[in-house]
Amino acid sequence: NRTPAQVRPQQPQPRQVRPHQCGHCHKFFKDLAYLAVHEKVHTGETPYKCGVCAKGFAHPSNLLQHQRVHRHT
Repeated sequence: NRTPAQVRPQQPQPRQVRPHQCGHCHKFFKDLAYLAVHEKVHTGETPYKCGVCAKGFAHPSNLLQHQRVHRHT
């Protein structure tokens, strides 16, 4: 059994390399695809449309989550 004094402090983890930067807000992303999705926040692009109410979404997972609303009505 270790006492708190015997427990070694955790070393900080190195930050992930994130080479892709948003040209609007300068946030960094590790994957170019994540950057492309993020940039839709700034452009307002909503290419994924609900077939029931025509509401638009920037990411397909948000559309899938939204579609649950229509299943419960």
